[in-house]
Amino acid sequence: MNENVDFKAEESTHIEIETIITAMSELNIKQCNPTDYESPETCVNISADDVCVKRQTETRPRNKDTEQPKRVNNTVIHVENGIGKYLMNAANLFCALKILFGFLLLPCKV
Repeated sequence: MNENVDFKAEESTHIEIETIITAMSELNIKQCNPTDYESPETCVNISADDVCVKRQTETRPRNKDTEQPKRVNNTVIHVENGIGKYLMNAANLFCALKILFGFLLLPCKV
C-alpha cells in the first residue's frame, strides 16, 4: 500500500466580511446576514441514504428455491425546507430520484 505520509489538509479560506458587505450594498441587498452561507427560508436541503437492513422473519425457508433474501436494500431521501420536512422511500436510488424529481417539479402553492 502506497500511503502519502506528507499529506496536509488545505487551509480553508474565507471571504472577508467587509468584502461581502460592500458587495451587498453594490447589489442593493438589504436583508441578509453576511455570515450566513444560505438563507434558511429559501434553501432546500436534500440528502439520500442507501439503507441495508437485516430482514426480520420468524421462520425462514431453508429451501434454495423459496429462500428469501436475508437483507433488504432501499433508498431514503430527506427533503427539508422552511415549510417542512419530507421523507421518500424507494427500492433503489434510480426509483428514489424519479420520485424526488416529480416532487420537486410538482406545482404547489404552499
